[in-house]
Amino acid sequence: GDHGILTVRGARAAACLQTVAAADLTALAVGQVRRTALLDGDAGLIDDVLVLRNPQDAWGQDQFTLVTSPGRVHAVARWFDAHSDGFACFDDDDVYAKVPGPVVVARQNAGGFGALGRTALALVGPDAAKALAKVLPGAGDLPADTAREIPWKEGRVTALRTTLWGVAPAFLLLAEEASARGLWQDALAAVKAAGGGLLGVDARTKLRKAAGS
Repeated sequence: GDHGILTVRGARAAACLQTVAAADLTALAVGQVRRTALLDGDAGLIDDVLVLRNPQDAWGQDQFTLVTSPGRVHAVARWFDAHSDGFACFDDDDVYAKVPGPVVVARQNAGGFGALGRTALALVGPDAAKALAKVLPGAGDLPADTAREIPWKEGRVTALRTTLWGVAPAFLLLAEEASARGLWQDALAAVKAAGGGLLGVDARTKLRKAAGS
């Protein structure tokens, strides 16, 4: 539950994200997921995030969900807070280079249980799909780099399939705060039954470094 979740919404949300994303998000369809680095005006890394394109809202505005790296949600949110009004300069050498906006950026959580909105849970490894299928039928069959909203006994869960740290398959589950702990307990039981277990942030960081990611 230590990944952060942000939503980015607005008529210029797609243009805003494309300005700061290293990957090409222009062809991202609704329900598709793409991993990208977010870069500042000096090409410095803000964070490595997952971007999910959601359906447009009732006013026809684009909507995206960003899942940040563990512990990075505040840094990403602060950057967007400072650059999302459509007037922020993105290049000190070009006064006309603005970050497209305005867009509305909302934090769905602060990373971890007890946060408002939603919490992100990660299942990673060769048996992740098998374990997840016991908890959320249909989620284990998700195609790579896609997302789907799936009903669960305590609500609905958005399941994203992607690749984390060079390991596939990997799933992120975005659950409402009220049901996140129950989902975590069910997922942990399924993972343990498959021979897996918990991976803390420190251990995960060491594995990422060892993998060169």
